[in-house]
Amino acid sequence: MSLVHFQYAEPRHIYSIESLASRQFGRSYMTSDQIANQMTTENHFFVIALKAEEVLGFIYFIMGDLVTVERVLKVSGLKALKEKSPERKICIIKTVAVMPTIAGQGIGTGLTMFAFDQNPNASVIGIIWKRKSLNAFEQIMLKLGGKKILEIKGFWKDDSLKKGYKCPECGEPPCNCKAVVYYKK
Repeated sequence: MSLVHFQYAEPRHIYSIESLASRQFGRSYMTSDQIANQMTTENHFFVIALKAEEVLGFIYFIMGDLVTVERVLKVSGLKALKEKSPERKICIIKTVAVMPTIAGQGIGTGLTMFAFDQNPNASVIGIIWKRKSLNAFEQIMLKLGGKKILEIKGFWKDDSLKKGYKCPECGEPPCNCKAVVYYKK
């Protein structure tokens, strides 16, 4: 897609990110206050795809270690991951969203590649929403060599109850959707 460029998000992009997240994942999934807070938190990053100052998509990732992964995934004892990346930095991709009207045009892949390229020596963890319909991020992780390592039932349940967002798949809280976790070294 011509004239699209990728850059780290700035505070002026917060409302566009919030709007896209609400459209894709449910209202209040990511609020402007949460995005602003995450933007100023060490090792938390938002990258956007821009065309003529319009935000076409975003990726949100966290850089950390195995302890960070276990905290984000709310699991412990990831023995297989300890063996694969004992001392490596890990890029944890939490959210990827692209405007539905331009889905399938390489924006999600471009955002994911930007995150990979910014962290060339890091392993990558992708947290993927297990949907009834095709999840493009899952296809991207597979295409880039990711391997499924874990499935977590009710991954967004507590978060949906706390924030009150209505999941596009299962409706009113609680969200009972599964998360599928992919790993790429």
